[in-house]
Amino acid sequence: MPENIFQLIAPDILNLHRQTAYFLLALPSADNGSAQIHHAAYVHLAGYYYVWLPENSRSANPEMQTGIFLIETDNAPQRLSWIIQIRCLKTKDSLYQRAQAALRHKLSYTRQQWRNMRPTRLLELTPLQGRFSQGIEQDIALSPADLAKALYPTNRQPTLEPAG
Repeated sequence: MPENIFQLIAPDILNLHRQTAYFLLALPSADNGSAQIHHAAYVHLAGYYYVWLPENSRSANPEMQTGIFLIETDNAPQRLSWIIQIRCLKTKDSLYQRAQAALRHKLSYTRQQWRNMRPTRLLELTPLQGRFSQGIEQDIALSPADLAKALYPTNRQPTLEPAG
């Protein structure tokens, strides 16, 4: 992407992540292959998105599946969408605890509220191909590198700290 265009949209991408805690996630359904839509809490850490889904969702086993998600706000015309690859994290995975803590922090949940949640699956979403749209006049292709550059603008390596 040309640098001048990137400089125009990078602040909007960062603001979308700072202003939102939930996104829409479309996954293949286990029963008939149609899409199942989830309104899910997310956090972005070091180039990946982490999201909770109910354990009893009818989505197919997400291991190595692909899906689509959409981040948008009610008060702005910007929208960010990604085709993603999905991996279900195991509770013993080292990222599980870090992603769980970041989600709890982003949602401002107390430890007790977190424990009272119904059982969930923690998914890691790897962005593959994205689009940034602003109204109907602007639709720009994004790479995962563009996303990282927008969310971590200080030219440092991304760490496992939440963006926004």
